[in-house]
Amino acid sequence: MDRRARQRFDLSAPVAYTWKNSHPTPHGGAGVTRDVSESGMFVLGDSLPPVGATVQFEVSFSFRDDSQIRMKAQGTVLRVLAADGKMQSGFAAMTKEPVLVPAGPNI
Repeated sequence: MDRRARQRFDLSAPVAYTWKNSHPTPHGGAGVTRDVSESGMFVLGDSLPPVGATVQFEVSFSFRDDSQIRMKAQGTVLRVLAADGKMQSGFAAMTKEPVLVPAGPNI
């Protein structure tokens, strides 16, 4: 039984993300979304923030007419999955108040 509150959409889009921990230097990574919903996303990537970390996201969406848009959001990491023989590493995050902004020509 699926207990998710929001419908998820299988969507692969480039995402850049950063987070801070006890060190003053921010950490970051890049990857692709595996799925996205109104209130969260699953990101495939090699640089994994810890569970509970607050992460800043920027997701780039491209459309068939060559238009682009970016989604900026802040979220909290809910779970982290390490890579195994069948699956790439990644993490799930619950996001708050995503903002859509027009993408510039360099996205």
